[in-house]
Amino acid sequence: MNDSQNQVALPAVELLQRLLEIGALSTPIRETPSGDQVMVVPTALRLETLTDPDKIPNVTRRQPVFSETSSFIDYVIEFKKNGQTRIFVDLTKLKAVVVIDYDGFQLADRGVHRATLQLNHSPEWQTWRMAAANTKVRGFTQEEFAEFLEENGVHIITPDAANLMELVTTMQVTRQVNYKRAINLADGRQQFTYMNDGDTGAVEFPSRLVVGIPVFGGGEHYRVEIILRYRLQEGGSLRFAMIVHRADEILRTALMGNGADIKGDIVAIQEQTGVPTHIGILD
Repeated sequence: MNDSQNQVALPAVELLQRLLEIGALSTPIRETPSGDQVMVVPTALRLETLTDPDKIPNVTRRQPVFSETSSFIDYVIEFKKNGQTRIFVDLTKLKAVVVIDYDGFQLADRGVHRATLQLNHSPEWQTWRMAAANTKVRGFTQEEFAEFLEENGVHIITPDAANLMELVTTMQVTRQVNYKRAINLADGRQQFTYMNDGDTGAVEFPSRLVVGIPVFGGGEHYRVEIILRYRLQEGGSLRFAMIVHRADEILRTALMGNGADIKGDIVAIQEQTGVPTHIGILD
């Protein structure tokens, strides 16, 4: 019996494995369409990407996140591709995502170069909203309301600064008096009469404040109306409550504008970048 007859035939599966290994070893390193180099590992026949830190990538795979609209706009303008770049806006999450390398007309692209704008409510908006929420439960005392106005009066447009300081001073001076009744004046203010050690007097408070604050961090300032409510407590003390008038509408206006003089952040993004903007969620 010759040597060839002494050899045992390999099983078909093992033979196929050997042939694949030989083929892989013949061209161990290959280049993909994206420019990456891959190598076939013979033992497992899997592809391993070979990274070259000095090679300039053919495809941008960056995904920065911005918190201010102006920075997001600058980035989109710098990297946008005409006819391809698209912006998707999720109004619920206050988020906009731009896909720089989105599909174009008869051109499929990778969609891996993206940037996200995550809008956050400004500290000023949060301050007034939180104060209004707190006063809904218990209300400010005169002293607490005076301190709040002193701290945040810089945001107030009306009444003007002089009238506001007069209001704060009045609240500080009369915080120990016992109020008796309230009268609605013709100009919308409320007048409260009081008695203190036999002396009587009257104090007038506005029914509304107007503040100018940004809704989103780094965004435009908007006129926000604050409705004041007064509660005459048993025993003659006075409590103040605040309501942010039409807060949901202000939020939407800050996002989408009002179709007239206010553009809103999303409309500003579309106009300044020239990129089509879609209201929807990007998968």
